[in-house]
Amino acid sequence: FYDERLPEGITTARQLESWLKKSSADATLKMARSQMMRSEGGVDEAQFPTQLSCGGKQLALSYHFEPGHRDDGVSVSVPLVLLHKLPEGRFEWLVPGLLREKCIALVKALPKAQRKQLVPVHDYYKMNVVVLDDGGKRLASGRDIVALRAQLASEVQKSIAEESQGGFEVRRYQQWEFGELPVEHRFKQAGATLAAFPCLTDSGQDVELSLAETLEEAQNKSLRGCLRLLLLRLPAQCKSLRAKLFKGNAQQLQFAACGQQRKAWIEACLLVAARRAFAVTTDNLPRDQQAFDALWESGRAEFVPCAEEVAALLGDILASQARIRKQLKKLNSLSWIHSINDIQRQLDGLFVDDFIFQVSAEALGHYPRYLAAIEERVSKLDGHYQRDRQSTLAIEPLQEQLENALARDPKLWQKSEKLREYRWLLEEFRVSLFAQRLGTAQTVSEKRLKQLWQALKNDVTIR
Repeated sequence: FYDERLPEGITTARQLESWLKKSSADATLKMARSQMMRSEGGVDEAQFPTQLSCGGKQLALSYHFEPGHRDDGVSVSVPLVLLHKLPEGRFEWLVPGLLREKCIALVKALPKAQRKQLVPVHDYYKMNVVVLDDGGKRLASGRDIVALRAQLASEVQKSIAEESQGGFEVRRYQQWEFGELPVEHRFKQAGATLAAFPCLTDSGQDVELSLAETLEEAQNKSLRGCLRLLLLRLPAQCKSLRAKLFKGNAQQLQFAACGQQRKAWIEACLLVAARRAFAVTTDNLPRDQQAFDALWESGRAEFVPCAEEVAALLGDILASQARIRKQLKKLNSLSWIHSINDIQRQLDGLFVDDFIFQVSAEALGHYPRYLAAIEERVSKLDGHYQRDRQSTLAIEPLQEQLENALARDPKLWQKSEKLREYRWLLEEFRVSLFAQRLGTAQTVSEKRLKQLWQALKNDVTIR
């Protein structure tokens, strides 16, 4: 470019300045954008796009070349409301035009004897995330999206707390008498336009109309809150059910053996029964009094039959769990400790806090078979331990990677349908290994589980 425009013999800054003064040709030395984007490698706007597709959203990209500047490299503009929804791994891809340079930088930074190890790279080769408020004002930026989320979360929580004490009225209700439940509430805070999400939080005796940070959080809270308001419209039925459910002496002993509380199981049973009877989900939440009344009319006659059906299922689950706990206490051979620990691990996974409400109706319906498989496994330990140990060794790495992923990000359970599929397929795999005669709900094998996990690893939405 410059060879074509500069006369021969100009080799110093003084010569260049003298030539420019005499010729007034400085404009000819300025490149147009199209010239800057063109190279022998065919680099164009496909290599340096203006938008990034991420999490189903189109996000604006901008470029800045100034080493040391906070925006050096490529920046993506992210609205605050999307910050917690976007897949972290997608930003590691940068844009096509920078991938070759990033790979070269990675390799050059490695010790010669350790070329296969990964090391940090210059900030230029990391996506700069610029977080904007609803009005487009820059709130914060950085190249570590996890740190950005943590930084802004506390600020957003503080802002929401302040708004809850001022512009948004937080109140408790026992019936739908607050008019509309809007999807979003926008407000100004320190010059920034923020969005919070009204929700109904279940407290057991009533619901609290308050604000949540994300739409997903608001929907999940409002589902339980809506169910609570429906139950409060059924005082006689609920009183009768609370008096008679899980009341027998045998069941009291079973609760004690399992370390469970009757009251908690009753309340979870009523919520699940209401969810089934009224067919309400996070996708069809009522947003006003009319919609709530229509929902009430649609399922009130089905509530008690649904409650009795759910209670019967939970009774079977409780009895099976109690039998297993009793069996495990009788196993005193140290040689079986590996298998016993795995069974305990499985039980802990099945009976997590609030499992009755959190587990899908389909999965909860399979619990009796899962527990029957455990009972059969325990009964076979004496005489079949070596085979059990081999099966346990096959299960352990598959189980550990699931637990590790959820420990890193507990929200993956809600975010990833594939992860939920993997979790229940793993339970079916246990049935196939330890109690094959009981059958499985779907075809399952170690190979299929590994393939599904690989698909999970390739899905940047869970990274």
